[in-house]
Parts: sequence; C-alpha cells; structure tokens
Amino acid sequence: QERSDEHIKWVLTLAESKKNIGNDAYANEWSNGQGKSRIRYLYEKAAKELELIVDNPALQQESKEEDKDSAEKELLPKAKEVLIDCLNNIAAVELRAKEYHAAKAASVKVLQRDPDNFKGLIRAAKAALLDPASSYEEVDAAIEAAAEKANDVEATDLEKLKMDFRRRKQAYDKKSKNMYSKALGGHQDGKAKTPAKTGDSSVKEAETENSSSEPPTEPQTMEEAVVDNDTFSWSNWRSWPWSSIGAYAFQLSMPFVMYVVAMNARKNIGLEQQEDAFRTGPVTDTIPVHEEF
Repeated sequence: QERSDEHIKWVLTLAESKKNIGNDAYANEWSNGQGKSRIRYLYEKAAKELELIVDNPALQQESKEEDKDSAEKELLPKAKEVLIDCLNNIAAVELRAKEYHAAKAASVKVLQRDPDNFKGLIRAAKAALLDPASSYEEVDAAIEAAAEKANDVEATDLEKLKMDFRRRKQAYDKKSKNMYSKALGGHQDGKAKTPAKTGDSSVKEAETENSSSEPPTEPQTMEEAVVDNDTFSWSNWRSWPWSSIGAYAFQLSMPFVMYVVAMNARKNIGLEQQEDAFRTGPVTDTIPVHEEF
C-alpha cells in the first residue's frame, strides 16, 4: 500500500512538472505556432501518465478505505484535478492553433470526467462555434450549458461568446434567406415559362385570345418575307411589311445611286480641267489673216 502511495506521488509530481513546463512554453515559446507540438506533447504525456492512476480500479478502491489518512486519500482527487487541467490545456492549445475540431474533442474529454467544468464548457462552445462541421443547435446547447455554470467573473467571456454567436447566426440566416429567395424566384420564372399541357383547354383559350389581340409580327428579312406567299398577295398589299421592303429596296438602289454620283463627279472634273486649260493657255497678239478666195 505504501508503495502504491509513493508511486502515485511520484507520477503526480512528474505530471505536474510537465504541466508547468507546458504552461511556461505556452506563454513564452509559442512563436507563431512553431512551439505547438512540444507544448501539446507535454500536456498529453502528463495526461496519459495520470490516466493510468485515475482510471485504475484498485487504486480507486484503496482511496476509499477508512484506515487511510486524509493526506493519502487526497492523492487520487489531486491526480484527477491535474489530469483535467492538462486536458483543458490541450483544448486551449488547439484553439490557439485554430484546430477547432481537435479542440472540441479535447473539451469533450474534459466534460466526460467533469461535466460541470466551466473551462471545458466554454472551450467546447468556442470550438463548436468556430468548427465548420458544427451545427448552430450544437453551439447553442454548449453556450447554454456554460451559462448554467458561469459565475460573475466568467460571465464576461460568456457574454462575448453569446454576442459572437448571435452575429454569426444573423449573418447565416440572412444569407440563407437570400439564397432561398433567389432559388424561389428562379423556380417561379421557370414555372411561368413552362408550356401548357395538351389537355388544358382553358390555358389554350387564353393563349388564343392573346395571340389574336396581338398584331402579327413582321418578318425581319426579305428572305423570311418571301416565304409567306399570303403576306404578298396583291389583295393584301396594305399589310405588306413595308419597313423590310423599304430597307431591301434601299440596299438594291445604292449601287445605282453611287454610279450616278461617280459619273457626275467625273464629268464635273473634266469640265473644270478644260476650263483651267483655256484660262492658262498661251496668249498671242497676232490676229490671223483670212485668206481671200
């Protein structure tokens, strides 16, 4: 029995030493996450050593014996306390490293051993809030559980977490509402454009009335216009697509117009050249003598 007590004391001393070294490294040797592995290793090593004691059924039974003194009975609860501290510190390391899923798993281990532990509850809530795999129901439940165990000093951190949760929840609800509205609008547009079924006579009648009330659409090109022989019947000349015919006729007449303009320009240029030659020709004072017959 004495050997078991000495063993517990020795393991507890080593675990506390590792935990304190890890605390010092967490405060001074983080170095942008480069010291994370060493810090987490110290906490995990201490936790594993303490688990062998805390979870040992024989040692648990011995601690309950009445003939043991108070100092010896406090060894096992002290080991459990240090174990929970190490697990909580592992969750803090994972949160600082932004490994939120791992932080949530470490917090769950804390709560399995101490369901009322506020540090475990608040860190579980923070990890759940920041973990993309978590649901808002899970976060809300974690925050409510932490609120039940919070005191006046811890209420400030909890209130900050609640505000962050509400802000994220409102942003998520707004985004979901916008996405739903867009999806619903697209569905309604697609539904409006869906053709009527064959057996729907009321829809057919409505389409017939609308088509009869609208003016006939004029073809956009002459090729389209020529295809419709009824449109170009002489008895129906008032309804001919004159806008298309006029545009086509204009295109046909443009080469002739350009030819006429070019010929007139050429003729004018020739007259101007002759006039210039007459004006700039040599001038003589000799009057020609007419021959007499």
